[in-house]
Amino acid sequence: MLFAHAAYNVVITIYKPDGSYWTYAVGRFSGNLPSTGTYSVVISSGTWGGSGAYSLSYVRGGSSVSDGSLTSGQTFNGSLSENGLDSFQITGSAGQDVVIFGSSASYGVYIQVYKPDGSYWTYGSNRFYATLPDSGTYTVIVYANSDTATGPYNLRYVRGSDSVSDGSLTSGQTFNGSLPANGLDSFQITGTAGQGVLFFGSSASYGVYIEVYKPDGSYWRYALDRFYGTLPDSGTYTVTVYANSDTATGAYNLYYVRGADSVSDGMLVSTLPRSGTLQTNALESYKFSGVASNSLSVSTTASYSRYIELYKPDGSYWMYGASSISATLPATGEYTLVMYGSALAATGEYSITLTTPPAPVAASTPSKIGADTMSCPTGDPKMVANPIEFDVGFKKQVENDYDAGGLTFSRIYRSDSTWTNNTIGALWRHNYARTLTVTGSTAEITDGTGATTHYTLSGSDWIPDDPDTTATFKTVGSDYVYTLPDNTVERYNSSKRLTRIEYIGGGALNLAYNGSGQLTSVTNENGRQLTLTYSSGRVATLVTPDGTFSYSYDGNGNLDEVTKPDTKTRQYHYEDGTYINALTGMTDEAGVRFATFDYDAGGKAIMSEHAGSVDNYDVSYNVDGTTTTTNPLGKDTTYYFTNILGVRRVIQVDGEASANCVASNRYYNYDEKGRVIGKTDWENNTTRYDYDDRSNITKIIEASGTADQRVKTITYNNDFNLPELITESDKTTAYDYDTYGRMTSMTVTDTNTSETRVTSYTYYSNTTDGSGNVILGRLETVNGPRTDVGDTTTYAYDANFNLTTLTNALSQVTSITSRDSALP
Repeated sequence: MLFAHAAYNVVITIYKPDGSYWTYAVGRFSGNLPSTGTYSVVISSGTWGGSGAYSLSYVRGGSSVSDGSLTSGQTFNGSLSENGLDSFQITGSAGQDVVIFGSSASYGVYIQVYKPDGSYWTYGSNRFYATLPDSGTYTVIVYANSDTATGPYNLRYVRGSDSVSDGSLTSGQTFNGSLPANGLDSFQITGTAGQGVLFFGSSASYGVYIEVYKPDGSYWRYALDRFYGTLPDSGTYTVTVYANSDTATGAYNLYYVRGADSVSDGMLVSTLPRSGTLQTNALESYKFSGVASNSLSVSTTASYSRYIELYKPDGSYWMYGASSISATLPATGEYTLVMYGSALAATGEYSITLTTPPAPVAASTPSKIGADTMSCPTGDPKMVANPIEFDVGFKKQVENDYDAGGLTFSRIYRSDSTWTNNTIGALWRHNYARTLTVTGSTAEITDGTGATTHYTLSGSDWIPDDPDTTATFKTVGSDYVYTLPDNTVERYNSSKRLTRIEYIGGGALNLAYNGSGQLTSVTNENGRQLTLTYSSGRVATLVTPDGTFSYSYDGNGNLDEVTKPDTKTRQYHYEDGTYINALTGMTDEAGVRFATFDYDAGGKAIMSEHAGSVDNYDVSYNVDGTTTTTNPLGKDTTYYFTNILGVRRVIQVDGEASANCVASNRYYNYDEKGRVIGKTDWENNTTRYDYDDRSNITKIIEASGTADQRVKTITYNNDFNLPELITESDKTTAYDYDTYGRMTSMTVTDTNTSETRVTSYTYYSNTTDGSGNVILGRLETVNGPRTDVGDTTTYAYDANFNLTTLTNALSQVTSITSRDSALP
């Protein structure tokens, strides 16, 4: 293609390699070369007397281009001069589909594409869709529909099975997007052949086209506003969304559900009604469990006509009905139920009731309870009273003996424990009692709570056995490094003993052991130390900078008394004749029995109360797998569960919440990793959550789907699981960090006024300890956000990194001359 522009008509005349005349054009030339060789191009004025400067743009298919390669899922922002010509390259394989949309406020955008061999293929006006006929590199040319048109344009490109603009869609979640003129959004979904999928798109100002491409990149099918289908192949699909008019703009919602995947509203409990509000052209989805050959009935009420679709436990489509369904379940497992209005415009409240005997819920794996290996907690309320964990049914007690400047010593008791490292008493474990076992290609880490995490060696990488684990484990020489989601680093030596704990932003602990492998000391960077002594294999004393704690044990190996540095004691009681290690009560330092606990015949904790029967809670483990708690006012609350990755999660709470009830939410919804993706309170307000691959929360939608909806988005630093940008309705907060994860600045921007407030932080230089470990410099200054006056605070430390002075912006100095437990 040859495009020429001048103040006069430009004639382009072309001669073949043999010198013979071929063809000519005025201003714009496009053609296929008739023979191989060197052509002559003559430029002349088409107007008598025409003279002056001209521009000439030239592109040949299969040759170099002006603007490089287009990236699938990205938008190219360009600008055309008069009779301008931009050119790009894309690569692909035969059979893959490509979509290219061009838009400009001042002209139509022509998109012309040439095959890898350079021959002309096809073109489109503003929108180009096609299936690649050959594998290789294609040439894409963009120009205006008028040779006098000028100005900016946007070019959006998507290729099936390539990168996308908006990441992955999560089944059951709603994507809230907005399309510019002739916009094109693209997503990915994964699935297994035979599973059913639904996409519903809604916008107040245009129809929503949904186009889906197979894992090999080839076109599958499309629909307007509502897409239903059964996946033909297993793998990752590409989904594109665009308006039914190339001039339409505005917000849209995209609803997506895949059978056997996460849902929008959690699980239905048999015979208990659920209610909700259907939005315009929305999908409401639930799960329920059932047993093959049992009867099922589903009934709904609403002011509009509606459909119910059911998907089998394997995700395949089963059946549908209008308003209600009666059927016999074909398989045992978790089913997916989807409800939507028969008309796109149907909206309003609804209720749904399902009746079928549920499938039994597998018990939790006790060793997975309490693991600190995920970036976010499960969020389901399974603790009551002092406390009792009412899923597995154990009594838990956490006691903090010493805590000063990051140097801590705490103890945790679990009545269901099978721990073998009981140096602080039967069923007790202290916070440094980590256990690492590496056997061939498998590794097991037991943390300070007694929960275990497993890894399997694949090549040189240790891969977690459970997909909900985001803590990492790796081998460094003959040693091991375990990094928790909060960036805490635990270092183990070749003997599999924990030797060092490092905290992000500064602070570290060094651990030492005797010849028997018993922990003897924990030392922080300030030189402050905890020292442990032993008697008969159990901790006898804990020597701290502020005095000595002594521990004594009964004949059954139970920790029965702790004497503090002030000689006051705390006593622990074990009075159950059947379960001799079951903690049944505690007596405080004043000699008052302030807590009593009880257990059932199976050893599960069933009662907790304080002195005088105050704060009495009872727990009942029901035959149907639910748990009922009774609070001090006699109010019952029943919890229903599902099992995800070996841990039972609360899905529904029956018994209205109040100030006297532990439940603040009524319904809980989870994804396949057990992460909470939705919580609904007793007033039917739902909060929804999105996550990244590291299980960091990336979006929080409060009061979802209501006029009061509030959205917060969070992006994270690539090197640390630390927030980098938090965006809310009226402000953004940006954080910068140094290479050690220390915050260097925080910038708060009012998005209504664009006013910014910056707080900056500086640190003293790093040093090293006697072993060559880096000691991060402590905080030196904090320069506050005010610009009209100085507001800097300066900190100074002694040689042991203890804070000695604080100097404020007025040069007023606060001196610290003494400390208690490392505190001023």
